[in-house]
Amino acid sequence: MPLPRDSSELETALARLRLQRLEQLGLVHLTVAKSLRSILRGRQLIPSHCEKFGTRLLYFSYGLPYYRPKYHQTEEVLEFPVALAFGANSLSKMARFYPYDTGGAADGVFGPIWKTFLSKFDQLYVTTNPERLVSCFYGSNSSYLRGRVRPYSARGSKPVDAIHRFLAQDMSLMGADQRQRTIECIADEPFQLLDALDWVAYPATATTDIGLIWKACNQKFRSRRYIPDVNDNPASLVSWIRNMAREDLKHLWESPNAS
Repeated sequence: MPLPRDSSELETALARLRLQRLEQLGLVHLTVAKSLRSILRGRQLIPSHCEKFGTRLLYFSYGLPYYRPKYHQTEEVLEFPVALAFGANSLSKMARFYPYDTGGAADGVFGPIWKTFLSKFDQLYVTTNPERLVSCFYGSNSSYLRGRVRPYSARGSKPVDAIHRFLAQDMSLMGADQRQRTIECIADEPFQLLDALDWVAYPATATTDIGLIWKACNQKFRSRRYIPDVNDNPASLVSWIRNMAREDLKHLWESPNAS
């Protein structure tokens, strides 16, 4: 069942603000090596059931890979992460954009008070132009991608002011990580892969499957191969991948002559 696309409380509040226009960033979806064959067979990413929303969804992050698997060690090479990045022209395929991690909010990672507020999933999203969220809460793409929230200044709007206060808080001692300050992108329909893929980061053990996907793509993508240890941590590897993406995709938010 598709998510409703009605105008939300946050959308209404943003429409009243004068925001600086920013370049749009792309999308990143995180999967694991064992899923590559099925992705290649179907030539698309397929939504799976989400208990929070009660429907089948696909999750992406805006700009860089922030979502990560559970923290654990493994020697199973098929569990190592693969990041799939897509250009800004794929933003129109998303149903909703949230200015925070809905999974962390639902799980109470940010504490009971913020859980109550942030769990209003039907009111705290926008359906288009996620760069407005960056402009509102971070001021620039570079600040957003480093998690640097702009100094808090009340805008007179309850959802905007509350989200700004939330993003500005240091919740690291509560177990919050970079996902506190990520823009979450949600699709409720299958996502066509082969015409949109722009960049891939993958473990060396997945080289054959990535090569098959590359051959099947009409528009060839750039890639980064990494070599994990025999016994490695998929969650830690995502941080490594994020740094590679920050370097390889910086042309999307940083001009060539930027210092």
